[in-house]
Parts: sequence; C-alpha cells; structure tokens
Amino acid sequence: MKQKIIILGIALVTVFFLMGSVSAATFTLLGSDSEYSYSNSNYAFNIYFNDYCGYVETYGYRQISSVKITDIYGESTTLTRNIDFTNTKNSYGYNAYIDINQDDLGLYPLKSITVNFIKQPDLRIAAVKKSGNYYYITVKNYGDATARSSYLGTYIYAHTTKKTYTPYLQPGQYKTVKVYANSYYSKTFKADCTNLVNEVYEYNNVKYTI
Repeated sequence: MKQKIIILGIALVTVFFLMGSVSAATFTLLGSDSEYSYSNSNYAFNIYFNDYCGYVETYGYRQISSVKITDIYGESTTLTRNIDFTNTKNSYGYNAYIDINQDDLGLYPLKSITVNFIKQPDLRIAAVKKSGNYYYITVKNYGDATARSSYLGTYIYAHTTKKTYTPYLQPGQYKTVKVYANSYYSKTFKADCTNLVNEVYEYNNVKYTI
C-alpha cells in the first residue's frame, strides 16, 4: 500500500520514523510553527505544535505509549497513556488526542516532541494455495511484537467449519497450515478467529477465496 508523507508549516520538522515497524517519531521545531501529517487509505497520524502549544492526534493508527515534550532549555515532561491520555481501539487501529500546552506542562518555549508507540503484533493471511480439496494458508505476523498462539478460522458459506491451531509468531515470522475444505461454496479464512491476540489492526485478518 502506497504511503504518503506530507510536511507542512513554516519550519522544517526532523523526523525519525520507521514506516514498516513504527516505534517512535521525533519532531523538532526549527521555527515558530510546524505541522506533520502521515496518512494512507486507512490510517492517520497528525502532529501540530508551535513554541507554546499543539496537539498529537491519531485515527486508526498504532497505540501511543507516551509523548515526551522538551523545551529550548532541555527540560522535559512525559505524558503517559491511561494517566494523561487514552487510546480508543477499533478494528482499524487506535484513536487518540493529546493536547499540549507549555503552561500546563511547566515548560518554557517548546522545542521538540517525541511520540512513542507500543509494539504490537499484526496477523494477516499472506498466501492461500489450493491443491485438490486442501488449502495451504500462510499466516504471517506483520507487527513488531510476538503474537501468541491462536486459531485460523475456516468459514464456508458464512458458517464456521474448522479452527486450526497456529503457533506463536515473532515479528516477520509465518506459519503455513493445511486445511481440508471440500465444498463448492466460497470460503473465508480468518487469522486469530477467536480474538486471542491483541493486534494493532483487526480488519486485515480475513482472506476470501472460491
């Protein structure tokens, strides 16, 4: 999926951002105003701040663990989840809004903001191959944390017919399982069908086939 980065504002923003495995992003204010936006068809991550105030906002994105705000003198304050802000989960990820004000934080003119994200697994079906009445389903962890053991669900004509065990998967690791499905009806395969894994995204677990 093509990703786009847009940097807006009077000043440049210094960003350390790992698109494939997001863990942290740092933004440094070089002028009086900065805005950074990252988005594609499903996710949104926006940050805006000047030397006095600003905000961090996510929609359908990774879960924020903490936000560190530093002023021009090197003093800093760290805001943490479930104390200073919350993440609200939906099938497309997490939503959060964090307001930043130097008076509330006890800081002088703001200089930089570091946003830290929680590492989480993300299971998807990477491949489906058919041989006779057997299907070979490859489940892969696209996240940046280990996924616990779970079950692959097989659905025929919207009915659950089978649950197949899949083992623990580390980031980037995959497992191919064999499923018997003798039917002319369309078939659906769903990773983590019993919701045992705390994934960052839930919407991408399903693959349809004939």
